[in-house]
Amino acid sequence: MLALLTDRRFLPLFIAQFLGALNDNLFKNALAILVVFKLVPDPDAAQALAGLATALFVLPYFFASAFAGTLADRMPKAALTQWVRLIEIPALLLGLAGLVLGSIPLLFAALVGMGILSTFFSPVKFSLLPELLKPEDLARGNALFAATTFVAILIGTIMGTELVRLDNGPWIAGLTGLGIAVLAWLACRALPPTVAVRPDLKLRWNFLADTWRVCRGTLASPVLRRVVLGISWFWMLGAVLLAQLPGLVRNRIGADEQVVTFFLALFSIGIAVGAGVCGRMLRGQVKSGPVGIGALGMALATFDLWLALPAAPLSASLTPLPAFLAEAANWRLIGDFLLLAVAGGVYTVPLYTLLQSRAQPEARARAVATNNIVNAGMMGLGTAGTALLPSLGVTVPDLVALLGLGLAALAWPLAKTAGLYPKP
Repeated sequence: MLALLTDRRFLPLFIAQFLGALNDNLFKNALAILVVFKLVPDPDAAQALAGLATALFVLPYFFASAFAGTLADRMPKAALTQWVRLIEIPALLLGLAGLVLGSIPLLFAALVGMGILSTFFSPVKFSLLPELLKPEDLARGNALFAATTFVAILIGTIMGTELVRLDNGPWIAGLTGLGIAVLAWLACRALPPTVAVRPDLKLRWNFLADTWRVCRGTLASPVLRRVVLGISWFWMLGAVLLAQLPGLVRNRIGADEQVVTFFLALFSIGIAVGAGVCGRMLRGQVKSGPVGIGALGMALATFDLWLALPAAPLSASLTPLPAFLAEAANWRLIGDFLLLAVAGGVYTVPLYTLLQSRAQPEARARAVATNNIVNAGMMGLGTAGTALLPSLGVTVPDLVALLGLGLAALAWPLAKTAGLYPKP
């Protein structure tokens, strides 16, 4: 699998997607730390602004994904990738100004711009991958994407949090993000040229009608419908768990923020390990059998996590990471979380490969865009559930367990979804 990193067609896109994920999270977390700890003294107002920032970054996925997918099918994808990464540079210049000046409007404007660019980059990178790789290498390429994206997210989160807290931190964080954006653009310039698959496609400016048309075209396929549902269910579970992780660690486990960081790192590393294992399992084939294994693994992990989480902290003081690791009972929680992440890596790689391989080449970017739209909708639904269900007596661990059981129900129909390419 790692031999793909010597492929001069694949490597530029791999570098660009890694740096893009890293930069998004670096800037988002630098913004959050600056707003919460320096710019807004009122804790409630700061928390509200942090939530608004997350919403503003995700919102373009609802409104612009269909247009982005159509544009990616209409234009040569390599050229479009270069343009997207080039436009990121002025967006980061705006972000640098916002960080240095402490201007919330400039910061939020840059964040919206980066959200729009991420919306356009996602369908083009996933639909370009089958054009750059041989069919027997597609699963390996997706495994590398999945394994390294979560590592990039983790690194970007840590960098954004720590750099902005240094002396002259806003300058350091902003210039670092700007430098990463330039490197990503330079990597894209090394992509081999590609041709447009549907240059006759019309771009529609009515985003509601366009979103409906693109989603309806993709979801008309039973296979793609199951694949999109499976991917979106995973992201809904992940959004609920990761958004509520600080509260679970503090209020149910009774541990401090170091333990939150530990679990985030564990999740990223576990996804990377699971994706790598799945890449080995597939051995060049596009098949869905590992999806069922991953779904059952995640269902088991969430159910045992539900059983293992204490009802309330055993101590009034928060436990630091060394003391948390020294307590033997906590290793059950660590094992559950690691199993959930590794199984998640095994689960997602075949689904993304099936999405790319079963979509028609001339509509592949729109299929990825549909997946992004449904992902965003279900992540929003899961997040809303964490706010509404407690009034019905359903706790966050209850919701996580229910979503895990839903994966168990999806395991069999997803595992039956046939692949396209045989083993070479």
